Amino acid sequence: HRLPVSPTERLTFGSAVDAGVEAVIVQQRAYGAVTDMRIAYSAAAQVILRDDTAVVFGDVETAILAFVDDVIPKYDWVLCSTQHAIAIEVPGWGPVSGHPDIILHDGTVLDVKTAAKQKNADAVAMSVELGFYALAREVETGLLVARVGYLVWVRVKKPYWQQLVVPVTERMLAHARVTADGYTRARKADAALNAKAETPINWAFNGGPKFPGLCGDCEYAPGNGGPCEMAVEDSDGEV
Repeated sequence: HRLPVSPTERLTFGSAVDAGVEAVIVQQRAYGAVTDMRIAYSAAAQVILRDDTAVVFGDVETAILAFVDDVIPKYDWVLCSTQHAIAIEVPGWGPVSGHPDIILHDGTVLDVKTAAKQKNADAVAMSVELGFYALAREVETGLLVARVGYLVWVRVKKPYWQQLVVPVTERMLAHARVTADGYTRARKADAALNAKAETPINWAFNGGPKFPGLCGDCEYAPGNGGPCEMAVEDSDGEV
């Protein structure tokens, strides 16, 4: 019962940077160089127009240009793929889908992010998202993924690209497997418990948000017209 995602500055900015970066990589892959920044900027602008959200476009341009200067020289983009769609059936989990931003020719999986602060290297080494991508690619291709990582545009006073690429370890994969197993059990439990319900309710995931700030732009929060009963409220009842 997914609701449409409400565009916010944070989400639209990230999507615009993603689109611009993808356009940069496609040029690099095709020509061995980035030949026209206008193509990348245009791709980013289309996202902002689509979402109709106020975003400082100069900040988006800065991120894309910095990607060309700081990230492009560090990796081999020949024969890489962008926005690859993984759609497979995994025994015990059922249908699995994923969309890693970048897969390099050597199998390295990279995801592009924007964030208000840099990622913790130890947390990345145990990332469920990256571990899940590695597991899914192994099922899809029959090949082990050796490296995964994040390319993060950190939006601080002096923004920069944080590049965290880590080896895929059995510990990372085990953590991803256990987490996916848990979500699978929860999904099955919810389906069984809601089988005869007129209105499905949430049985399995009964905890609130990790921190109150997540409610502000959540499409399920009452303040945004959503049905959530666990949203954090202040003393005046405002979400």
